[in-house]
Amino acid sequence: MFNPHGTYRRGPIKGEIGLLCKGAIGLRSILDMVGLYPLGEELPFKRLIGLTFMYTALGRNPADHPISSILRANNFKLTIPGGTIPYYAEMSDWKMYIIYGLGYCLKRPSTLTLSSVQGDEVCFAKLNKYLLDPGFPFWQYGRLLETNKPTSPKQIYSIYRLGVNVPVDEAAVPGWAEDIPSEAELLAMMKPALWAGPYNLSIDLSAFTVAEGYEDKNYSTMRVDMGLAIYDTGELSYVGSKYVGDKTKSWPDHLWSGTKLTMLSGVAAGKQYIVADNFKTDSSPPYSLPANERLLKMYMPGPTPEADGAKKGDLYKVQSHFNKSSKIILGDKIEFDAGSHGAQTLNYSFEIE
Repeated sequence: MFNPHGTYRRGPIKGEIGLLCKGAIGLRSILDMVGLYPLGEELPFKRLIGLTFMYTALGRNPADHPISSILRANNFKLTIPGGTIPYYAEMSDWKMYIIYGLGYCLKRPSTLTLSSVQGDEVCFAKLNKYLLDPGFPFWQYGRLLETNKPTSPKQIYSIYRLGVNVPVDEAAVPGWAEDIPSEAELLAMMKPALWAGPYNLSIDLSAFTVAEGYEDKNYSTMRVDMGLAIYDTGELSYVGSKYVGDKTKSWPDHLWSGTKLTMLSGVAAGKQYIVADNFKTDSSPPYSLPANERLLKMYMPGPTPEADGAKKGDLYKVQSHFNKSSKIILGDKIEFDAGSHGAQTLNYSFEIE
């Protein structure tokens, strides 16, 4: 029986799933069912899987302790499986970034490296000026905040963040009739394109001391989140006062509300905007809007592509945040007891199958 929201067969027999809708190409796992969704010839947007690696260390001691004796993370390194070529990302050491006032400063990592294990520099996503490779680049961010005032507790707050976005495998069109895939083949089609294999993290801590009564003020946390985002790219066919359009798209209404539009070419290249809504006009559009156009409405008040010089034919990207289907892959918290702690390396690992 055809269901307009998908065709299901509950409780599939091992090695066999009946596919009853020949026009359906979208695949989705729902409990013990595989849903087939008639989405047209192709999805109107693409999906991204994101892994976010977040390490935080907080060290705090009384004012009479030297700042150099407080818990501090010095290095963050992540090794990622990438087919037959393993990559690593590393942030190490610190350099002064901003001094806010006496005893209050912010530092950034002095080195941020993406390279092969052999040490050769790898250029991510620079193959073509307008080529959008959603798998790269990685993004990295590090911060170390020090408060070293003579009359208040001293504190070091170390933060490392690293993310990687990879595209979900394109929806595969299975064969029909006598060529129906097995259950295992269907499930393989639905796996995200995260690199399979071990992910290894290491964080170097300097030697430090925890004063009595400050045990709950000295700790570190490590967390890895997986999230899903959607994105699309295209060429503008319309630019208006607070709208841009791409009539080649077939996005559902309200799909991009709250997302970011980034211009990839033209005078406005690199500029970003908040999308308030999207909708399609018909042959009798509202006043001043074009007919039969898929429009993105910019959030107002705020800058607009037109004001920044965007024109018809300019390339753009629209992408959501990684806030859908999020789950925790790895989580850990270490609370340090009072006393002296030597320099050490924290090691974490998990595996994606």
